[in-house]
Amino acid sequence: MENNVVIFKDYVKKFKNTKIGPLNFEIEKGKTTAILGASGSGKSVVIKTIIGAISNFEGDVRVCGYSKKKRKAHLANKDVSFYTQMDFSLYEMNVVTYLKNMCIVLGVEKKSINHKVDYWLDFFDLKKDAHKKIKNFSWGMQNRLSLILSLIKDTDIIILDEPGANLDSSWRNKMRNLLIDYKNRERTVVITSHNIDEINDLIDYYVVLDKGKLVFKGSKIDLNMYAKYKMYFYERFDYESFQKFLNGKNIKAFKYDELENSIVFATNSTKEINWIFLYLIKETTPILNLVKLPVNMDSIYKALEDSDQFNKDLIENNNVLDKKSKKLALKLEKKAKKEKDKKKNFIEQKTTLNNSLESVKNVESKETKFFDTNSGKPVAKESEDKE
Repeated sequence: MENNVVIFKDYVKKFKNTKIGPLNFEIEKGKTTAILGASGSGKSVVIKTIIGAISNFEGDVRVCGYSKKKRKAHLANKDVSFYTQMDFSLYEMNVVTYLKNMCIVLGVEKKSINHKVDYWLDFFDLKKDAHKKIKNFSWGMQNRLSLILSLIKDTDIIILDEPGANLDSSWRNKMRNLLIDYKNRERTVVITSHNIDEINDLIDYYVVLDKGKLVFKGSKIDLNMYAKYKMYFYERFDYESFQKFLNGKNIKAFKYDELENSIVFATNSTKEINWIFLYLIKETTPILNLVKLPVNMDSIYKALEDSDQFNKDLIENNNVLDKKSKKLALKLEKKAKKEKDKKKNFIEQKTTLNNSLESVKNVESKETKFFDTNSGKPVAKESEDKE
């Protein structure tokens, strides 16, 4: 059975002033994959292609074994749920009626509709507003309603495009608990988020885009991204000895800040943090504070800079040509070869001509012999100037 539920192969989507791709990556079944990148990097294009909102592209995209370019592409969507922020400001009906109607549209079993609607309204604290018109919902309430729409069908693949937007910390924490539940049930989750730090420990694989190019695909281990901590000290201490200790334990440390009297180190192990505390206690070096630094796009790009995979993928992407470029390159190559052969023939002809002229000169430079017409013997040439 195919282990990859989403496959992008030589994917290219062209717009008027930009191009996304070529992209080659897979999303593994039962894993949580984060699609990351700055604004305009191509995240939304990838998401829209997966759900079928974009169908005019080069290359191939397969979801649950179905090619998104084929007639049966829509069949893949029965296993896919999608969340994005929706505007319900024009919806006159109440939330219960709306959700029941949408359950029918989404293909939810009739006998489970009432239970599912009741469960999710309660989960997202909208039960007390069940008969309130949706258009009167706040942005936060509308966002929770959008989340219900994406979760109520309970599909094998859940795609979440910025699920934490317009949600406060308590609701984002609830979303995190949902993701933990999906992870435990081995559901496939595809997520884009600006608050990576809140879900970083739940992510299995990263797909990182930059200006339409794929710059990384792989796990946290492949990315070599560690949690970073900043440690502040009460007073100056023997930093060089501390650095040697960290190196001996293979703990990555960054430059010591003399002004702040602090140091940043990176680790994914609580055991290594305990080693550091034990060392400082032994050296009687008290600390002022220990702060865990947030994981954001800057820290991811920093990890990429140190990654061999980053450089390999950049080289690979820069060398990949689309079909038109390949044809043009082949045409230019043939033209260059033709010009080269033409130049070679010209040089050969010129060399032959030069050799012929040189031979003529050599003959003329030799003394011309005259023969006596009677005896046939050679005679000396008389000077033409002789009177």
